[in-house]
Amino acid sequence: MRMRKRSATRRRVIRKNLQAAEHVKPYHHVSASGFSFSTVMGYKYADIHPVSGYKQLIPITMDHPHFLLQDQSGVTRVALGYVHNRNDLHINSIQRVRSPSAYTQEKGRIDYSLQMEQEHYRQLRKELGNIHPSEFILAEFIFRHRRDILSGMNVFLSPVATSDSFQKKLYTPLIERFFGRQTAHGFPLNLSKKRVRQLLGLTPPVNS
Repeated sequence: MRMRKRSATRRRVIRKNLQAAEHVKPYHHVSASGFSFSTVMGYKYADIHPVSGYKQLIPITMDHPHFLLQDQSGVTRVALGYVHNRNDLHINSIQRVRSPSAYTQEKGRIDYSLQMEQEHYRQLRKELGNIHPSEFILAEFIFRHRRDILSGMNVFLSPVATSDSFQKKLYTPLIERFFGRQTAHGFPLNLSKKRVRQLLGLTPPVNS
């Protein structure tokens, strides 16, 4: 009897949370600035390395699904890779895509301008309301999966990075804002954190 009451209470809580989520807006809103999102099955990166000034470009194709942030011209600026396994959703990469205009390749020689790349990043961040591009796309991704999350789906950040220093620099701020302590499956989404609760509709969003 006590088990049934707990199950009924849990269903009521989930139903209430889902109703609240229907009326929330993502606090990272992009439609006015001309950006868009899309989901693709597999994505080809121009370079396997993170955006950090490598001269050698090594293209790589990832076969798993990717959630993309694209600019007004339809060019992908940030890519979020993930794997959906039963009731678990694993985010394994969040990477800003190299700007094509920051490098040229001719007769096997690659000229890459880190200064130009950094300028593209500053401009992109400005257009996104001064929000870090990785946080921007992650927030939208969580928002779009809010119904599944509120219904019990587990979300983990399980990054595969090229170096520990790069992983720490990129993912530590995201972990602090969105995730809990690391487990065997990765960093679990923390539903108690303010930004997560806003995205799920459990507390009023900042742009309400």
